[in-house]
Amino acid sequence: MENPTFTFIFLPLLILMIYWVTNTIRNKLAKPNHTKNVQTPGKFDHFLLKLLTFIAILSAIFMIIGLFIRETEMTIAFLVLTLVFLGIVWFLKSKYDISYQEDSESFLLKTKKKEVQVFYKDIIDWQPGFNEIKILDETKPNNEYIRVNIAMLSPKILLRKIVEMTFEGKFYRAEDDYSEDPTRQYEIVNFLTSNNYGDLVEDYMDQIEK
Repeated sequence: MENPTFTFIFLPLLILMIYWVTNTIRNKLAKPNHTKNVQTPGKFDHFLLKLLTFIAILSAIFMIIGLFIRETEMTIAFLVLTLVFLGIVWFLKSKYDISYQEDSESFLLKTKKKEVQVFYKDIIDWQPGFNEIKILDETKPNNEYIRVNIAMLSPKILLRKIVEMTFEGKFYRAEDDYSEDPTRQYEIVNFLTSNNYGDLVEDYMDQIEK
């Protein structure tokens, strides 16, 4: 395997393809576990973690084989794959140690490092994230955003509250960054629709300001 094309072209494409396939499948199949109104990552997410761990181990085996047969390109390629998938596994494991509970007034988020309760009335800002929504609670110190995973969990009450507050004008911004969407109505609609929560904004579509 002396052709560098594998390392520099095929390998990144392979990683992107695996990411796209797994992300597409998980968006359709992943559902959180529910135990007495407490949500935790579901079976599919745990299966995905095991699958990625298997791929990382398999890549490491091929890397070792490449070392023994002195195939430099093969060794480098599978070294990169091993490191990438080990990084993904480590990242996912750190995200899996969570539980989430919500009602009409607040939500309770527990992670390995901390436990935080947020009352919806105290939310003064939100920001979109990758598979998560970031919430700012005015009663919490240091103005630190609280990250709520919306892929492993299903925080529909929270998201619906954010939609309601957005259309009530609570998150109005006059800065240049929001000049075309100061109420952030388009932003919340696009964010939820792209993350498979479009049903939460269906009844607000006719209220979007033109």
